Amino acid sequence: MQERLGRWIAAIHRQEQRFICRAMEPCGLGFPEYIFLYGISRHEGCIQKELSRAQHMDSAMVTRSIRKLEEQGYLCREKPEPDRRAWQLYLTEKGRALIPQLEKAMDCWQETITREMDDSQKELLLSLLRRAAELGEEANQLVSETKKGRE
Repeated sequence: MQERLGRWIAAIHRQEQRFICRAMEPCGLGFPEYIFLYGISRHEGCIQKELSRAQHMDSAMVTRSIRKLEEQGYLCREKPEPDRRAWQLYLTEKGRALIPQLEKAMDCWQETITREMDDSQKELLLSLLRRAAELGEEANQLVSETKKGRE
């Protein structure tokens, strides 16, 4: 049987989740909340739909995580004028204060799993994984379009 790429990507992702959650344990958030918190810190004022797309996660997961982050005081939602259809997401001071600690944990994780690679290998790995993710997105869109055509 051929070895599957997804198996190793999933294993790395699960290990990353455990690492980040342990490193950030005092904050009491789950891995999705950390990812969304970090995403919002990079694009304050984004809307949930943009966040969902950027993180490749379904909107229900984003909604639950955003609600939890808001309840714990890490972010706030605002409806902009004049278009009041979508909530914009902003970090609170409490949320901003968490970002350096989160970045440190994320950097530590990445440095740990790539410590035996030189810079060109790291760049190649990131490039290949990014392209694989893009092709995976294209494949999923194609399947969705084909399914809609049959309905």
